[in-house]
Amino acid sequence: MKTEANPPEVNGETTPNTTESNSKTGCSWRFPIAGVTVAVCVSWIFNHSVLWAIFHGLLNWFYVAYKTIWYVVKHY
Repeated sequence: MKTEANPPEVNGETTPNTTESNSKTGCSWRFPIAGVTVAVCVSWIFNHSVLWAIFHGLLNWFYVAYKTIWYVVKHY
């Protein structure tokens, strides 16, 4: 006999399937974190200053785009 697995119950309510709930949210939290990481790294490479790295981390992708355009215009 084949039985279907029921989701676990907590306080009488079934919990959502984590695979379904994670696939609906996607990777929306990863994009901003990546922007902060890249901005802090780029800022550190150019400035070697923790305060500037924190400030540029707050600006995240805006700073990365600015620095990319600035670097391309200056070097090409």
